[in-house]
Amino acid sequence: MTSGQRDRLLVEPAWLEEHLHDPQLRIVDMRGYVRTVERGAGEQEALYEGARAEYEQSHIPGAVYLDWTSDIVDPDSEVKAQIAPP
Repeated sequence: MTSGQRDRLLVEPAWLEEHLHDPQLRIVDMRGYVRTVERGAGEQEALYEGARAEYEQSHIPGAVYLDWTSDIVDPDSEVKAQIAPP
């Protein structure tokens, strides 16, 4: 991502507050966790968890929830939680 792209996509909280009712603005809440579980013999497994309950408790007004563990992953990938192609 270039500096110009980042400046266009990432904003400060004050800017967001001023533009919350802009019909051209879309806010996506994409929170979750990667947890590791010991499987023995020094092996670990990664568990990917969305955090919808946290979103439902509190989120930016108008934000939609996106579960990165299921909504945007490639189900055909051999590696879990890989982003789906366009």
